[in-house]
Amino acid sequence: MKSWERFSDMVTAAEEAGQARARQLVREGRMPTLYLYYKATDGDGDGALTMFDDSDTIPEGWILATGEGLRCNLSYGQYWSWIRARALVLPVLGAN
Repeated sequence: MKSWERFSDMVTAAEEAGQARARQLVREGRMPTLYLYYKATDGDGDGALTMFDDSDTIPEGWILATGEGLRCNLSYGQYWSWIRARALVLPVLGAN
């Protein structure tokens, strides 16, 4: 798989995680503020991208990518582009 395909898959995984978390919070009557987190590549294998709400306990190993939060002013359809724009500079692609 080409590097741009792997990157695209990572963005999609983060988008899906963010949408699922936002839906859950909205069902609970809360307005989500989601932040992009990443796990860096180990040099060989790829890292990962995901989204956490500001109320979440962040699991060990995840690094905040940007202090800019994704709020409810974007539609679910815009999540992918928002994540991609911020993830382009992150060290998430390995040498595979």
